[in-house]
Amino acid sequence: MNDFSEGKYSPDKVLKTGDEFEELCNAFSDMAEKLTGYHNSLNDRIETATKDLAETNLKLIEVNRRLSEVNIRKSDFIARASHELRTPLTSIKGAMDYISAKFSNIVRDRPDDTSCDDLIIFFDLIKKNSERLINMVNTMLDLERIELGVSELHLSDTNLSQVIEETLISLQVNADEKAYCCQPICLITSPFTLMRKR
Repeated sequence: MNDFSEGKYSPDKVLKTGDEFEELCNAFSDMAEKLTGYHNSLNDRIETATKDLAETNLKLIEVNRRLSEVNIRKSDFIARASHELRTPLTSIKGAMDYISAKFSNIVRDRPDDTSCDDLIIFFDLIKKNSERLINMVNTMLDLERIELGVSELHLSDTNLSQVIEETLISLQVNADEKAYCCQPICLITSPFTLMRKR
């Protein structure tokens, strides 16, 4: 038993007394052999599991590296696309501001002529939608900055009635195509403001 506890046990060492001591020794020998086999099997399984875990870790490291590369490319694409979109959109908005101002002057000079009213409404709609697109591009850039952890939040008051009105105007074009009516359910008359990012 001392040899077994020290890991030096050999199943050949059996007492030959011909009585219950020999039976006990044989039973102990069988148990020791089974325990040794179980121990060896367990060690083999641990070795295999450790090897599999190491391989899985290597695969995960590679997948994480690829994901990081893809994320960097995505961020680069969004940044480039946003900047490329913002420049022409800003030009379109500037041109629409100029045209709207010119039409306002024409209408002011001819108060009885209502032929330009529809054009002014459409120019305002184009201008507002170009502003909306610029805001969408800015939002894309903001989201990218948030992902990178370099975003600063600046809060300001916003007129909620105006936001709702602009949203309804932008939705009205699609609503008209489908013969829907787009109107607010209730009117906001009090000075209600919503905090939003500048």
